[in-house]
Amino acid sequence: MSDERREHPRIPVSLAGEIDSGGERTSIAITRDLSSTGVLILSRREHAVGASLSIRVRFKDNEVILIGKVVRREEIDPNISSLWRYKVALVIDPSPAFDQLMTELSAPAAE
Repeated sequence: MSDERREHPRIPVSLAGEIDSGGERTSIAITRDLSSTGVLILSRREHAVGASLSIRVRFKDNEVILIGKVVRREEIDPNISSLWRYKVALVIDPSPAFDQLMTELSAPAAE
């Protein structure tokens, strides 16, 4: 029996991003994984649970803007990372751009 509580499988992927939290200055982030409904990012800035964020990521030759709401935030132990301070989980609003990104990430790698 597994302790897995996730409803949707995760795709591990590291995409550099820029977070916009609605008028405040932007900050950098990196994705850790994505699912069909959300994304886990590593961030240097703290983002409150319930906050709306957009994160701009680049994948191949495309720029994708993911818009969502913070549903979880955890501090990262400074002994684990001196660059990233928080793990931030977002529920992503559905969009054609996000669907396309998930389709491309889910496709088997060409040999």
